[in-house]
Order: sequence, then C-alpha cells, then structure tokens
Amino acid sequence: MYLYSSESFINHVSRKDEHAHIGLGEIGEEGFKVFVTHPKIRDLPLILETPADKTRGHKENIEVAKSFMTP
Repeated sequence: MYLYSSESFINHVSRKDEHAHIGLGEIGEEGFKVFVTHPKIRDLPLILETPADKTRGHKENIEVAKSFMTP
C-alpha cells in the first residue's frame, strides 16, 4: 500500500488538476504536516505529484516533504 498526494493551487471542487509545490497550495504547510505525520499513514510510501519549475524542482519538493515528517 502507498499514499498518493498532490498539492493544488485550485480548490478541489473545481475538478481542475493544477499541481502546486508542497506547502504552497490549498493544503498549505500545516495541513501537509498534519497529513504526512498522521499515525495511520506516516509509515506508508508517499508518491508526490508536483511541478518542476524555477520556484522549486522535484528534489526540493521531496526535501520539503521529508522535513515535515521529521520532529
């Protein structure tokens, strides 16, 4: 079992698929931290779908997600 997550610039009700960098979208930093540290899911592999652009690349998004998982 694994966990798939993507941050979005647009509210999920819009049904659009526009990804944001981890912590910079609708979920935000605090929401993402709560999500990835939840006891029932924190040990699952995490698949992220994020953009790679001048703001941040995939490696940086992974580092941000990992930083949320460590105390």
